[in-house]
Amino acid sequence: VDLPVRVTLGTPSLATVVGNSGDFGNVCVGSFKDEELTIDNNGTCPLSIFNISGSPEFLAPSVASYPLVVNPGSSLQVVIRFQPSAFGAKAGLITLVSSDPASPLTILVRGVAPAPQLSLMIVDSGNFGETCVGSFTDEPLILANSGPCKLTITGMTSSSPEFLVPEVLVYPLVIAAGVSMEVPIRFQPASFGAKAATITVLSDDPVGPKSLDVTGFAPSGTLA
Repeated sequence: VDLPVRVTLGTPSLATVVGNSGDFGNVCVGSFKDEELTIDNNGTCPLSIFNISGSPEFLAPSVASYPLVVNPGSSLQVVIRFQPSAFGAKAGLITLVSSDPASPLTILVRGVAPAPQLSLMIVDSGNFGETCVGSFTDEPLILANSGPCKLTITGMTSSSPEFLVPEVLVYPLVIAAGVSMEVPIRFQPASFGAKAATITVLSDDPVGPKSLDVTGFAPSGTLA
C-alpha cells in the first residue's frame, strides 16, 4: 500500500533591525556611538550566526565563540559601534554570515564625523594704534571654535618680530565646541613708522591655517 505524504522542509530566516535605520548621526573623531542591531529569526528552524563583520570605522561586536544560535520566533541584540578616525561623511557595511539560505546579509550603515571650525577675532580690525619705541601694547586675539567638536590648536606664528605671539610651553591647546579662548598679541616696535604683520594660527581645522593682519604705528619725538 502506497501512502502519499507531503513535507515542507523548515529553514531559518534572518531579519535585522538597526537603530535609526543605520544612521549614527554626528560623532566626533576620538569618540564613538553605539547602536543596537537586532537579529530576528522568522523561520521555523534554529538560526546559526557564524560571523558578524564590519568596516574599520563601523565595528562589529567581539564574539568569544561562534555560532550564535537564535531559536525560531526569537531575537538577539548585538552592538555596532561607529568610531570615526577622520573628519567627513562615512559609510560602511555590516555583514552577517548565517545558516539562512539567503546568507550572507549586508546592512548599510552611515554617520558623519564633523570637523571643528576655527574663527579668529580681534578688536579694531587688528589696529594697535600708536605705541612708542621701547614700549608695547597688548591686544587679545580671540580663538573661537564654531564647530560641533573639539578644536586642537597646534601653533601660532607672526610674520614680524615687532608683533609677538604668546609663548606656549606645551601644545596642543584644546578648545571645546562652542567655546572661545583669548590669547595676547603684543605690539613692541623697534623703530619708528608704520608697522604691519600677519598672525597665523595652526589647528586641526581641515580648512588649514587661519590668518589675520595687524597694524600699528610707532611715532617719533618732535624737537621744538
